[in-house]
Amino acid sequence: MCVVSLESSEGYACNCLSGFFRNSNGLCLGAATKTPVESDSGSAPVPVDVAKDASSPLVVSLGGNKQLNFPVNETKIQSTIIPAPSDDDKVPYEYRWSVLSKPKADVSTLDHMGGTATLKSLSSGLYTIKLEVTHGNQKGADEVDIEVKKPPRINKPPVALVKPNPAKVLLCCLCNQ
Repeated sequence: MCVVSLESSEGYACNCLSGFFRNSNGLCLGAATKTPVESDSGSAPVPVDVAKDASSPLVVSLGGNKQLNFPVNETKIQSTIIPAPSDDDKVPYEYRWSVLSKPKADVSTLDHMGGTATLKSLSSGLYTIKLEVTHGNQKGADEVDIEVKKPPRINKPPVALVKPNPAKVLLCCLCNQ
């Protein structure tokens, strides 16, 4: 099983989970938990290619959490899935995007196509987005937090306003006549 540890424009790097090892082809392999297959070397467990094992979970990554500064009110979320979808797959990958939390009175929209989503019309606050991926009986999920910060406040000196406008005051003097 491989955990994405670095994403870049050139691809990704991953580390094997504990209990797994990387073979000479670069695949993460683990010992089979079922009865070992007999071999010439004795009854040692036979390594299983986890990347192609139909019962292993999918590794889904949405990258790290994001911070946006208002007035930026749109962001794109790109997923990384291991094993990656290919044209040879007979069973399609199914993607289910959901918004787990968002600010009150929010009117944002989540447009998605496959492993890519765009969150639009954001207001300041915290959003939590989740992607669940299934491929046959393999499943995987990941969440990402997106924080949209309010624009910085600019302090201005106060301005005194006098209202109503100055009016003429007539004083009436009652005198003895």
